[in-house]
Amino acid sequence: MKERTYGIVLGILNIVLLVVCGVLFLGKDKNAPEILLSNVDFVYAAETKEEVLFEGVTAVDAEDGELTDLVVIEKIVTDVEKETATITYGVADSAGNVG
Repeated sequence: MKERTYGIVLGILNIVLLVVCGVLFLGKDKNAPEILLSNVDFVYAAETKEEVLFEGVTAVDAEDGELTDLVVIEKIVTDVEKETATITYGVADSAGNVG
């Protein structure tokens, strides 16, 4: 009889734990912030100041709102032959989602 009672109690505790885990998982912010670039034309050179590279760059997140101040430049890849440069921006929200 004791074993059956322990089994029922453990079963109920497992169900409660599953419900709590489900609520925590489903309530978590899983959407990455969005980086928006306005149509800004500039000529990139190795000596271009960093603030010029951030002109027209904004970042927003559904949960955290405006994140523009947190945007970073991940990398800059130049193609000398095509005379182009690709700038990769990144930003993270408070939940750790990266855009």
